[in-house]
Order: sequence, then C-alpha cells, then structure tokens
Amino acid sequence: QLQPSQPPMLGDYDGTKPNIIGQHLAWSREANINLWVTGWRGPSTKEDQTIRDVIMKHPDLPGTKIALLYQTNTRIDLRGDSSLDSIYRDVEYIARTYFDNPNYLRIDGRPVLYLYLSRVLHRNLILEQVVDLMRQAAADNGGHNVYIIGDQAFGDAPRPGASYDPFELLDSVTNYDVYGDIRRVGYARQDGVMEYTDKQRRWRDAALASANCDFIPSVTPGFNDGPGHSPLSRQVHESADPGSLFRRLLDNALDLADSSRSRMVMITSWNGFHDDTQIEPVLEAPVTRQATGAYNQMQLNYQGYGKLFLNIIRQTIQKKKSSAG
Repeated sequence: QLQPSQPPMLGDYDGTKPNIIGQHLAWSREANINLWVTGWRGPSTKEDQTIRDVIMKHPDLPGTKIALLYQTNTRIDLRGDSSLDSIYRDVEYIARTYFDNPNYLRIDGRPVLYLYLSRVLHRNLILEQVVDLMRQAAADNGGHNVYIIGDQAFGDAPRPGASYDPFELLDSVTNYDVYGDIRRVGYARQDGVMEYTDKQRRWRDAALASANCDFIPSVTPGFNDGPGHSPLSRQVHESADPGSLFRRLLDNALDLADSSRSRMVMITSWNGFHDDTQIEPVLEAPVTRQATGAYNQMQLNYQGYGKLFLNIIRQTIQKKKSSAG
C-alpha cells in the first residue's frame, strides 16, 4: 500500500513454485536461518500441499529443518463449544505425512509441533484435552513422542515455582504475537524493548523453574496491518536507523535463548507482508511516508530495505559468537 510501492525482491511471486522456495532457502541460509515453522491449516489445503509436495521434496531443503504450526483458529472452535475430534485426525495425518521425514525438526529425537494460540485454549479450559489428543494421535501413528511448543508466553508470566498447568502440558513455550506483547503505539522506544525483554525473561525463568518446560524467545521487525490496529515502526524511535527495533530485540533474545537448544529464537515472520512483519528481502527504495487509505495512519517512515534484516540476523549472531570467545 506504500507509494511508491516496496515490493518483494522476487516480485509478485507464487510461493508454491520450486524456484521461489529455492531462493527463500538460499536467503535463509545466508542469514543463518535454519528452521522454517510453516502454518498448517488442515489436510489437502493449499498450505499442506505446498509443504508436503514442494517444500519437503525440494532438492535444496537438506540443511534446513521444517516444523508445522498447527493453526488452531482454523481447525477447531477455540471456545470448546464443539467436538475436538478433528484434532486427533489432523495429527494422525501429520504424523503419517511429516514426522518421519529426515528434514522435519526433532528436539531430543522427538518430532516438533507448534500449537498456535495455546494460551487461548488454556484460558478456555481445553488445552489439556487438545494436547492429550495430539499426543495420543502421534503415539498411535508411528509411536511418536511429539514435542509440543505452545504459543503461550504472552503477557504476564506466572511466578517461578507457582503451579501453572501449561508448563506441565507443553514441552516448551514461545510467543507468536510479539507486536501485541510490546504494546506500544508508533515506536517501541528503548523502554518498550526492555519491557518486552523483561517479560520474556520472566517467562523463561518461570518455565525453567518448572523443570518440565523449555522456553524459546521471539522477535519481530515491526507491525502494520493498516486501519485494523495501531502500527509499530521498524525504527525503535523517530531518529533511529531502519531495522533498529529488530536489531535490539534480536540481540536481547539471543541472550535469553537456551544454549542446549542451539539458541533457538523465533521470528514473526518471514513473509507476512499482510501485516508488515516480514523480513524477506524487498526492492531497495528511498524512505516514504505515503500510503493509500489509512495504511500509514501515523506517518511512519518506510524504507525499501533490501536485505537489511537478513544482514542484521547474520551480524548479530556473529557478534554473539565473537563475544563468547
């Protein structure tokens, strides 16, 4: 919606094409990204067909792991007002289709499944039932002990040592909605960055204190879905460098990451152009504040950033490695 537009470097592409997948894989490796967590909306959906028939069969895939994000909002009634039987059938299909693939992510030898909005399931008192169905389906179809990562680490963390059912039900917790948890309008500023990092630290400490649950920190470059929500600039403040919010969040997240889990950090997102969370390369272009309709309601700066975010990831990881000796 920007004027002039700042399109993907690949143009208006078809994400189901092998050549596009190949370029995304190459860029990912260039930035030391070695895991794709891909949204899954059910058997034989477009997403499933692309993952199953294109991504998992791509000749350049070895070296990059794949895990599925089970998108509960498209598969079940999050309120628990209807049957949850589809969960068993879904994970039965996932186990038979994906879990034995050598390029599918495993942690401690266990296939990984991300559970979107687990925090909503917990609030609505159906998380235990959902997780039990997933574990049973995985066990019944290949003997898999599935490792479930919940989208749970949002808002205030429980006190370390306090009883908290999700830590008993899930194997790890993370946060998908980084924007919603930063809770700033326009610019996060340094206090917003530190407040978010402190919340993530409290989630990590509480999870590890449970002795049953891991923690994976998460970051985002910014957010703008137009008139739907207040935007979050990719600059940490008005005069900061482009990409400065992402750089600071990532630097802090790597300090929170678990060394026994390869210092895994989740990034929302690779190509979420619909809400401006993408880090995928776009064409380089000068800064603009012009946009159609209400798509830049706060007159924030937007730059055609090229490969900036891939460079930030690579540079930040290298800096951490160098400082560690």
